[in-house]
Amino acid sequence: MSLEDNSTTRKFFQQIALLGPAIFLERLVPKEKIELEYLQFNQKNAKNFLLLKLLTEVQKTGFVFSRWNSFRESNTWSDAGSVNDQILETFIDEQSLWQRKLMEGLVLLINFSSTNELPFYYHLLLLRELEHYRGILQEQKDFFTHGSTLTEKTEELLTKRIQTVEDGIEDLSRCWYLPEQKPIRKRKPRPVISSMRKQLKRAFSVAIHGEKTAMAYTYGQSYGETSGNIHFNIIRLDYTDLRRRFSFGFSQCGLLAVSILQRAHILTGLEPEGINRQLMRLNRNVPTKTNPTVPGLEKGDFVLANGPYLGEVLDVEINKFGYKTYLVKYLQETPFEGIEEDWFPSFEIQLFMKRCKMVRDVLAELKKEAHEHGDRVPQFSEKEVHEATRNAVVEIWCKGIREHIKRTIIPRRKGDQGMGYDPLKEDS
Repeated sequence: MSLEDNSTTRKFFQQIALLGPAIFLERLVPKEKIELEYLQFNQKNAKNFLLLKLLTEVQKTGFVFSRWNSFRESNTWSDAGSVNDQILETFIDEQSLWQRKLMEGLVLLINFSSTNELPFYYHLLLLRELEHYRGILQEQKDFFTHGSTLTEKTEELLTKRIQTVEDGIEDLSRCWYLPEQKPIRKRKPRPVISSMRKQLKRAFSVAIHGEKTAMAYTYGQSYGETSGNIHFNIIRLDYTDLRRRFSFGFSQCGLLAVSILQRAHILTGLEPEGINRQLMRLNRNVPTKTNPTVPGLEKGDFVLANGPYLGEVLDVEINKFGYKTYLVKYLQETPFEGIEEDWFPSFEIQLFMKRCKMVRDVLAELKKEAHEHGDRVPQFSEKEVHEATRNAVVEIWCKGIREHIKRTIIPRRKGDQGMGYDPLKEDS
C-alpha cells in the first residue's frame, strides 16, 4: 500500500473506516446490547467498552474521508490562489484533529498488548473518570470559589474503587499509563494519567513497522505537529506545499484506521470477516525500503545536513526504537561559529555521495589507466584515500553544486532551514 495520493488508496481507506468497525463491532457488541449493557463501563465490559468507543471514532473518519475525497476530486483542488489555499488549510486543520485522535487510540491499543487483561482496562477507565471529576472540582473552585460536596464525594468514592482495583494488581509497574508506579494514596493528585509523550514513546518501542509509519515515527513529526495545527499557534510556519500536506493527512488517518482495526482483532482474538479479512492478511511488519529512520548511511559517507550543509558522517548510533542518529562533521561551512560537528536525526540528513562508491570508481579508473599504459597501479594508504575523497567532494560542492542544491531543496514549511522528513516519499 502506498502513501502516494491516488483515488484507489483514498477509496480503500474510506471503505475500511466505514465497514471495518461496523463488521467488527457487530460481533463484539451487538446493537441490541449497546443500550442495555454499554451505557457505562464496569469490571466486566471495560475492554469492550473501550473498543466500542474507539471503533466508533474510526467509523466517523469514514464519513470525513468521503468529504475530503469529494474536495480532492473537485475543481477547487487544482485552482490556485490565496482563497483556495485558505480552504486547503481548513481541511488540514481538520485532518490534524483526526490524526491526533486516532493516534491516541492506536497508542492505547499498542500499549495494552502487554496488559491485555480486564483489570487493566477497568483501571484505566476509572482513572480517566477520576481525572474528569477532579477537573470539574477544579473548575468549580477556579470560577465559583467553592467546590461541590457531591463532586468531592464522587472523587472520594472513585479513589476508593481505584485503590481496590490496584490492590488486586500484583505488579503496578505493569500499569504503563500511571505517571508513578505507586498506590493511588501515595501518588500526586495530578497528573492522573501518564503524559501522551510517555505513552507514545512506550508504544514506539514495541510497535510494528507499519504502525510506526502510521504514527510518523516521532512525537514531533505527528502528534506534536497536529497539536500545533489545532491550537492557535503564533509561531506556526506556513506549509510550502498545502496539497502535499493534505494528501499526507488523508493517508495518515487511513493508516491509523487500518492499524487500529488490526490491533483490535489481535487484542480480542476475533476471527476477521468481510473486508477485515482482507485487512488482516496485510503484512505490515516489514520495514520499507524508504524508511526515513534507517537510511543506508555509513561512517565516511558524505551527506547534506540541515541547511543544507556539506558534512561527513563520523559515527552512527541506533536507539531503542531502531532509529539511527548520525554524528556529522561540517566540511565547508557551519551554521554557527564554533560548531564543527553535530548529531542529526536520520530525518535531517540526506546522502550526497557514498565514500565507498567514490573510492571504488576512482580506483577502477586508476587501474584502467595503469593497464592502458602498462604501469603499476598506484598504492595509497587509507588516510590518503580519505583525505583525497574529502577534498574532491568539497571542491565539487564549492564549484556550483552548493547553490544549485540550496535553490532546489524545498522545506516542508516556509521558514524552515532543513530538509526534514517527507512522509509521502515512503511506502507502507
